[in-house]
Amino acid sequence: MLVDHDGIAYPCPALQVESAATLPVIELPDSPDHPLKACGKIKHRQLEYCFLLLDAAREADPEAIQWIESIKPVNEWSLLLVTKQGTAATFGLGDHERQIGSLRAALDHAGEKGYVIATINLIPKFNIPITLREPSAPPRAIPVSA
Repeated sequence: MLVDHDGIAYPCPALQVESAATLPVIELPDSPDHPLKACGKIKHRQLEYCFLLLDAAREADPEAIQWIESIKPVNEWSLLLVTKQGTAATFGLGDHERQIGSLRAALDHAGEKGYVIATINLIPKFNIPITLREPSAPPRAIPVSA
């Protein structure tokens, strides 16, 4: 399903399948209290946090939709954004402008130095932890426990 900015879910029209396939995926946990229904408003609080992060990314870079693969809540205090290049970035629920800026700076620096970031935790303001992968290594799934 597609979701508009107001949180209304709707089936993807056949004419939009190709363009929709390039959009970031927002993954929400199953919730019996908030079932996902076509033509209904999604009431997951986590969706709002995912939208806030996506908005911050788009404000910093209008092309962000092209490099973000997915966003999902990990726990009560963080979100995981995965880039199309396979970098798994952990964000807090707020302060997204700073965190997006740090992510962009880290990815730019890594590109200049010839290494690839596998994971980065953007919640800390200083001494941001990262892990690296070999540039020739394919992106790998990053296991996340809730």
